[in-house]
Amino acid sequence: MTTPLTLEQIVARAADAPPLGESEVAPQTTGRRPTRSGFVRWAQLLIQSIVSLLTQAGDQGNVVTVAAGATYNASAGDSLILCETAPGSPCTVNLPALPNTGRLKVTVKNKGTGATFDTVSVAANGTDTIDGQATQTLTVQYQTLPTLGFSGEWYVL
Repeated sequence: MTTPLTLEQIVARAADAPPLGESEVAPQTTGRRPTRSGFVRWAQLLIQSIVSLLTQAGDQGNVVTVAAGATYNASAGDSLILCETAPGSPCTVNLPALPNTGRLKVTVKNKGTGATFDTVSVAANGTDTIDGQATQTLTVQYQTLPTLGFSGEWYVL
């Protein structure tokens, strides 16, 4: 009996596999049943597509935790910023400058500390704006501000 592969092993194998051509999208069949090699190639394409979508979604960025009362200057590599706020100790997050080309995706969350929390101020960089404003404020514990930025504007998703 063979040992099942873990998700990490499947993704690693799919990432190392050569790209498939247009004619290899559907499993090859003999009569009504797919051949083993045709099914394996089809499964590789499916895994490659999933890995590609996850990578494009920005799921490979940094996850940062900001202490209560701190100010954090986000970098272009940050994808999730968790702010631990407490009464009298709000957090401030300064978003990174937007590039001239491409886009950035950053999510900021008011995590709070236990059952207590304060506000999180999220500020755009320089002349950039967040939905037309210089800052946005998270006033509720577990409130999230997902943003996508390009061309000098951060858009709340």
